[in-house]
Amino acid sequence: MLREGKIGVFEAISVITFMSATKVLYSSSRALVEASGTSGWLTTIVSGVTALAGFYFIILLMSRFPGQELVSVFETVFGRFAGIIFSLLMSVFFLLNSAMFAREFIEAVKVYAYPLSPPSFLLVIFILAIITVLYFGFECVARTAALFAWPMLAGLAVIVILAVPLYEMSNLYPVLGHGPACIIKTGLLRSSVYGDALALAVVINSLQGSEHFKKSGVTAIILSTAIIATGFLIYNLSFPYYIASESTIPLYALTRSIEYGRFFQRFEAIFLFVWSISGILASAINLYFALSTYSKVFRIDDHRALILPQTVIIFSVSLIPLDISSIAYEHVNHIRQYGSAIYFGIPLLALLVAVIRGIRGEQAGA
Repeated sequence: MLREGKIGVFEAISVITFMSATKVLYSSSRALVEASGTSGWLTTIVSGVTALAGFYFIILLMSRFPGQELVSVFETVFGRFAGIIFSLLMSVFFLLNSAMFAREFIEAVKVYAYPLSPPSFLLVIFILAIITVLYFGFECVARTAALFAWPMLAGLAVIVILAVPLYEMSNLYPVLGHGPACIIKTGLLRSSVYGDALALAVVINSLQGSEHFKKSGVTAIILSTAIIATGFLIYNLSFPYYIASESTIPLYALTRSIEYGRFFQRFEAIFLFVWSISGILASAINLYFALSTYSKVFRIDDHRALILPQTVIIFSVSLIPLDISSIAYEHVNHIRQYGSAIYFGIPLLALLVAVIRGIRGEQAGA
């Protein structure tokens, strides 16, 4: 059995927040601005509320099977073969998220910092950092996330405050962007942005009880929604729509625009710190959950044996997109729009099957 140790509520919240909130720092923000116009911050609130509803069904599912992790629940409900298929789908999805985080980060670094460096060279350095974090296991991953949580929040808060002179209320009009129907439709489709809370069900036995699971997941979704909505709000306040929809990395463009006279400029250094640490941790956390799910499916006791082959897969998958535009509008956009079927659809199906067939886990001490 895979030994993952124990973590507290703060560590669990930090893990999920890094997985979810980091997405606002990358290119998918541009796709949402184009889809919903000036109402991106409202759209992401709709996504957050939808994710909370989806996570409620995950809580109901896990409460029927106390002491079991999600992989075990799927095998109990669907049977060994079908349970393996659904669990592997989750593992592949976590792996794809990790690969896309890596490629988005590398592509943005090429655009803004190292235009002559080949992506493969930058990816090797990025993956070496991921391997270092993963080697020591889940506790190390969670505590690393908790260690950097406050500096990341402080860095984002500094950016919000420094950007105040750029804010123009007129840039938010029309407040509803492309209309209420577009906000609701896009918000529902992109609820997978916060679906990473499902990952807690994979390691629920490390959270010291179901109450920690509920509290961590709900808090992480609310916090991630607040961070992402704030990111979109300050970006929409700073730039009119026709400019906001053209930037490759929206928040990076915002920090480059901040200046206070001739001697206080180039505040993007703060963003680069937040951006690089968040990108590495988000990719490492997604890869760990891919490794954890795979290990539990095939009863592998040590995840370290899988780190090298999985990172080779990430390296290969990361190089498939041609450029930053294809990443944002094809690969990442599809993951955001259809990921809810994995994050919420499969657990909801498992809950329905368990209720219809009357399947329950054994109570502890029964």
